[in-house]
Amino acid sequence: MWCEMKDLHFCHDDFSLNPPDGLLDEYSFPWLGFTQYLHEMTGLLHPNIAPRVVLVHKQFVIASAREMLKLPKHYKLGNMIFGDYEQEGKDCDLTSDDIMMGKRCPRAYMEMPFKEILPHPEFSRFRVNNSVALVQLLRPMKSPVPRDFDFEKMGKRTLQLYKDTDCMRYHNNTMMGNKDLSQFLCTSGCGMRPGTPIISHAPDGRFEVIGIAVGGSRCVDHEMRRSFNENPPFYIDVYPYVPWIINVINAHKIPKPYPEHFQLLEGGSLWIRPTWCGMSEINICHDDFNLNPTDGVLKDQTFPWLGFALYIHGLINSNIFEYYTIGQEVTGILHPARAPRVVLVHNQFVLTMARDVLKLPRLYKLGNVIFGEYEREEKDCGLTSQDILKGYKCPRAFIEIPLNEILPHPEFSRLHGPTLPTNIRGTPDKEKTEYRILNRLYK
Repeated sequence: MWCEMKDLHFCHDDFSLNPPDGLLDEYSFPWLGFTQYLHEMTGLLHPNIAPRVVLVHKQFVIASAREMLKLPKHYKLGNMIFGDYEQEGKDCDLTSDDIMMGKRCPRAYMEMPFKEILPHPEFSRFRVNNSVALVQLLRPMKSPVPRDFDFEKMGKRTLQLYKDTDCMRYHNNTMMGNKDLSQFLCTSGCGMRPGTPIISHAPDGRFEVIGIAVGGSRCVDHEMRRSFNENPPFYIDVYPYVPWIINVINAHKIPKPYPEHFQLLEGGSLWIRPTWCGMSEINICHDDFNLNPTDGVLKDQTFPWLGFALYIHGLINSNIFEYYTIGQEVTGILHPARAPRVVLVHNQFVLTMARDVLKLPRLYKLGNVIFGEYEREEKDCGLTSQDILKGYKCPRAFIEIPLNEILPHPEFSRLHGPTLPTNIRGTPDKEKTEYRILNRLYK
């Protein structure tokens, strides 16, 4: 049974699991797998290369982007293989007599096709040759299927990490330039398969990925496996990529519809006049060949996908931390000059400038997103037939939607360094205001 995984904390929590170095016994690490390179003409497997992958979610594996996208000539990427798993007698058609005679089911493997390869933007856009990639499996991992892959064995090796200064020196002396690795680690040993993970066994029993191997020197003699070498194995340091990994996985998990707690600014019952049309990628709805409004203030209902966000003066809080301002008055009023614009690109997502929603004015938090203006029927604002005869109209209606999460592009979150978590509104000014942080959860 695949246990639920959170972030990079993998299942199979076991305080006592500490297999010796060498080939692994069956069922040791069910989250460790490999992928196949298949020849385009013959369909045969590559004789030497089988990159390792690590299951970080029941439908996602993490691997080296280079091994997933820059394949050997005339080869294509095959399925993801996980194993070994024990099967019951009924799974391989063993009878009770067979079981009495000591027969056992063969080892079972999970062979899963992949749906999509999602490389980190530094690989696809900034030409960093060795970066991480997430591979989305065709469906979540469930039941094993019997296969025989005796040719591919998994093993364990205890390693030691180089100091940062030593690793940097070796990195600069090798063929790997600055464009090859942006975040890297070095270890003792040699002969690491591409994609081989460095795994740490945490005190609470969890296994955590520290690095993903990208290469290193071959093992000339047995002693090199245990010692520090002049050309050590290099690994992609996974920790800086954790926010991107979590965001990608969350973005691909289809959420339940967000509760429609919309509020009309002028009161009245919930009412949305235009049905939000289905949008694909960045193709925005409201297709109209004849729509060409003049410059100036727009009329009502011109662009229903154009909105703005609110800056609200007040306490900065979230479900994790709470910041108390000392000696500052909290007004709760809107910012007098700023209201960043947003564009609806999906029925649950808007596109905007990362700086405007993460680098907020001091003592302001990010409020709701506003769309409008929309016409309402008389019954929605309590007008009677006599009111209508007198010429009264319903006031304009707005859709006010709370935010669930902010997902900045990695080039913003990494270039600007650590910022407040994306569900914390506001940027404290520690030089002018004193803050007290309470580590407590809201119920």
